[in-house]
Amino acid sequence: NTQLKNGHISIATVSSALDISERKLQRVISAEGTTFRQIIEETRKSLAQHYLHDTQLSMKEICYLLGFSETSAFSRAAKAWFGMPPRVYREQANRR
Repeated sequence: NTQLKNGHISIATVSSALDISERKLQRVISAEGTTFRQIIEETRKSLAQHYLHDTQLSMKEICYLLGFSETSAFSRAAKAWFGMPPRVYREQANRR
């Protein structure tokens, strides 16, 4: 999670932080039936849900925390994840 805001997160960065080889990390991820990219996307989606629902962070702050360089890129991702723009998702989540 802490590496997301750097914008570019790589398997090398994560394996170094975990103090294991890249190959070992790749094997562990593969054994779970997923990919590094899928894990990053699921992490971003989960954090986006949290930030939009449980915080008062601005869209710009959320974009930064999730590693998006532009709010438009975050908006496109949110539409793919939730089927609606992030502002609409936040409004609906806060009505519940």
